[in-house]
Amino acid sequence: MRIKSMDAGRPSTRDLEEEIETTRRDKEAAIEAQQFEEAANLRDAERQLTNKKKELEHEWSSGEGGERPRDRRGGSRRHRLDVDWNPRVQS
Repeated sequence: MRIKSMDAGRPSTRDLEEEIETTRRDKEAAIEAQQFEEAANLRDAERQLTNKKKELEHEWSSGEGGERPRDRRGGSRRHRLDVDWNPRVQS
C-alpha cells in the first residue's frame, strides 16, 4: 500500500513553520531572562510569520497560488490511498 501526496501545487510552508518555531523558542527564552522588550519584538515577529503562513495557505486553498490538486472523482483531497493490492485476487 502506498500513500501519495496530493500537495504538488501547495506552497512550501515548512521553512515558515521552522522560523515560527525558532522565533517562539527565542521569545520564551527572552521571557525567562526577563528581557520583556525583546520578547515583545519576537512576539510581533511571530505574529507576522504566522499571518504570512495563513495567507499562503489561504491563497493555495482558494486557487490563487496555483491549481489545487484534485482526485479522480473531481473532489479536492490532500492525500489519497493508492492501493495496489486486491484481497479477492490470489497470487
